[in-house]
Order: sequence, then C-alpha cells, then structure tokens
Amino acid sequence: MPGVKDDLNRLLGFVGSMRFGLALLLLIGVTAAGAAAWFQNGFSQSWLFRALSMLLILNLALCTWRRGKAVCLLQRHDGRVVVRLIALFVLHAGFLCIMLGFLAGSFWGRDGLISLSRGEVAQASKALGQDRTFSLRLDDFRIDTYPDGAPAQYTSRLTLLDHSNNTGAFDVTVNHPLVYQGVKIYQESYGWAVTAVSGAQSPMDSPVTVKEGDSLSIPGAQFKIRLYRFIPDYDEASGMESRSPQPRNPRIVYSVYEGDQLLDVGLAKLGQDVTINNDAHVRFTGYIPVSTLRVKTDPGALLVWIGGCLLLLGIFGALYQPLLTAKRDDREADA
Repeated sequence: MPGVKDDLNRLLGFVGSMRFGLALLLLIGVTAAGAAAWFQNGFSQSWLFRALSMLLILNLALCTWRRGKAVCLLQRHDGRVVVRLIALFVLHAGFLCIMLGFLAGSFWGRDGLISLSRGEVAQASKALGQDRTFSLRLDDFRIDTYPDGAPAQYTSRLTLLDHSNNTGAFDVTVNHPLVYQGVKIYQESYGWAVTAVSGAQSPMDSPVTVKEGDSLSIPGAQFKIRLYRFIPDYDEASGMESRSPQPRNPRIVYSVYEGDQLLDVGLAKLGQDVTINNDAHVRFTGYIPVSTLRVKTDPGALLVWIGGCLLLLGIFGALYQPLLTAKRDDREADA
C-alpha cells in the first residue's frame, strides 16, 4: 500500500535524522545527571537508559546505513566529497559501536564488591552472580603514605585460586587492576575488622573477627553487638572522624541489639570489657585491615574500544580534507 509505505518512510526518516539523534543524546545526558540517584543499581542499569540507548542505536544504524549507501555511489562525486563521505560513514559506525558496547555492558555486565581480611578467601561467582571458577585470597594488604600521613597507595597482595588453571600471586593497586577470565579486579578502598571475645560469663569464647557493619552474636545471651565503625586515630574533638589513617589511638563504635531493637550505642577501647545487663560481656582485643575489591565484567568493552578508534579516525578524515583544501587555496592565492 503506497500510503503505508510513505508513512513508514517518513517515520524512518524522522527516527534516523540528526535532529532526533541529538535530542536523544541531550535527553540521555540530562537524565543521567538528574536521575542517577533514583535508580538503586545506577542509571546505566536502568530500564530508562536501556530504552533511550536502543532508540539512539536505531537512529545511528539508520544514519550509518544512509552514509553507507552514499559511499556505494562514490563514482558520482569528486575526490573531496569521496573522502568526506567515507569519513562520515566511519564516524557514524564508530559511534554505533560505542553505543552497542554500552548497551551490552548494561544488559550483561556485572559489578560487585569483595571485602577480605588477611588470609580470607572469597569466590568471584558470589560477588558477580555468574559462574566463575576462581577464588581470591588476600595474603597481605599495605597502605603507603605521604610524609604527612595521608594515604598514597593501597596494595593488595592476592593469590588467585583456580582448580582448572595454575594459581598465582598478584599485586593489585589503585588504577592497576588484575584481569582474569574477562573479570577486572580493582582496588576499591579499605576498611577495618576487629577481633573480639564474648560470652554470657567468664571465661569467654575464642576470638572471632568482625568487620565494620557486621554483627557479633553473644553465646548464651540474647544480645548481639554490631561493629558500627573502627576509628584508627581517635580524638574527642574530631568525633567520628579519625585524625589519621594510622591506628595510633583506636576506638570501636558499637551498637547493642536485642533482636531488632536498638538498646545502646557505645565507644570502647581495645581490651576494654563491655558489659550488657550484667549477663553478657564483649572485649575487643585487636584490629586488622580489610581490603575492599571491586570485581567487574564488561562484555561490551571491546566494542567501545573499537568504536572509539573508528570515531577518532572518522573525525580525522572529516577534518583532514578541508585542511588540505584550505592550504591549497592559500597557496593559489599567494601565487
């Protein structure tokens, strides 16, 4: 039917227009800046980003197809037009690859955190929600500091454990991730854990390790202690903020719960006995650093890299011919 075909051509012309593509780019940018806090897993994982990205991909695919048709008719143009048409085709193809890579990462990419104390082992599959054959063990964690005591670098010494391949030890630092099985392992941050003994009466049970945010159940009692924060260098004037990252004057901020009910909040020194209702006791005996690692997969990373190269090549090609023409015109004018 001619009428339906004409309507479809007009719709495709609108969707594939530069005006529609620029409007989508503007909408994605504004939405990403203003609505990122509305989405629990981030804007790039939201249905809105995926819907807008698919529309933009359709727009770019139509634009690239039109540029490709023009390239197939090169014999009708002079040399300067040929270079420009090829450059624009490559530019659009690069942008299309970038958006396809972003969308692939949004749908199939995974991102998770692993917190490890020295000697602890964690499976990558639990953090990613994907089947992975390897685990990570933290052998050592080091904080390098500047002369004023500020952190300069975090280094995690990891052993990669994989029954299907050889194991190995690796250093992971900020901006220098470990890559294995398509998974990037970044040094994200660090925290602290404390060792504690507890019980309903003396003698107390064997020491256990509690990380910040975790809870310790007291054997023989109905209470539990939550480690809210470890303050390495406590000063009363600084409140909850540590004066330095070095554990020079450590304190433990804890909270006491009976079931889900908050009973008390306190501040304890190392070695200090914390007594709850005269029938439960906790003593914080030591501290250890905890390394927080980010594990991430991005199946669209290669497409983004290829698209970036094509984009640069297209921009160079689009600008190169006008520059040559301008230089030639200048030479002709001087002559």
